[in-house]
Amino acid sequence: MFIGLISDTHGVFSGQFREFLAPVDEIWHAGDIGSPIITDRLAEHCKIRAVCGNIDVFTEKCSICSDTTRNNQLICIVESVSDVWAIERSNCFNGTYHILHGLLS
Repeated sequence: MFIGLISDTHGVFSGQFREFLAPVDEIWHAGDIGSPIITDRLAEHCKIRAVCGNIDVFTEKCSICSDTTRNNQLICIVESVSDVWAIERSNCFNGTYHILHGLLS
């Protein structure tokens, strides 16, 4: 599986994205999407997974991503929401999460 990682599109969909993302099986957008149009356009190509960004006003951020005391430079990639809560109960991680909602093959 090839994953294309992009970030900070800020509501702009560049034609270069198509060329860059042509060989990928899945796109991960790491934040600051800016507009739901971007995720819709990317989803035309292949499956997309996105994390909360700091200018994404079209979606409600979860309580973890909206917590300003957390280190948003640390992202823990987990399989499911239950993994997030297990880590949260351990009280040993103060970053944010990217939930795959499944396994990578």
